[in-house]
Amino acid sequence: TQPLLAIRRHRFLDITIDDTVRMGVWPKQAADFVRHAFVAGFNVVIAGDWGSGKTTLLRALCLDAIAPHERVITVEKGLTELGLHHCPERLPNVAALFSRPASAEGDGEVTVWDQIQGPSRRLDPTRVVVGEVLGDEVGPALDVFAGSTRGSACTLHARSAKGVVNRFVYLGHSA
Repeated sequence: TQPLLAIRRHRFLDITIDDTVRMGVWPKQAADFVRHAFVAGFNVVIAGDWGSGKTTLLRALCLDAIAPHERVITVEKGLTELGLHHCPERLPNVAALFSRPASAEGDGEVTVWDQIQGPSRRLDPTRVVVGEVLGDEVGPALDVFAGSTRGSACTLHARSAKGVVNRFVYLGHSA
């Protein structure tokens, strides 16, 4: 087999919800509704197909709807794609956490669960954002949604609202 390389370049790092409306991602009424719900503390799941802009949309929502004084913890698997910690002028109080696989000797693994149960709780977050939920991140994401933070969020691969529920169920059984 040949080695393969995929470069994921996020072009829209400092983006707003209004930018996403102008780009035709969704109608203004839907954008306003979700923004107000997120500001009010409702949890949000951004769902869509591969490469549909879920992370970009979540980034815009967080940058627009989260107040600068709020403590935001992002927890992602392996790397930080969300990049909220790169926008200190809009969100100055962000801690970006990520998982780490075990070494070749099998030592040092840090899972998304480890980050949720440990550092993210001790850092006294107002909101916790779990990046992409692809597998065993489903437990930590649901824990965050049901836990003490309000207005938390994640992204998930699903093509409809019913698909989101089915995906959470499937991933919960698989994890």
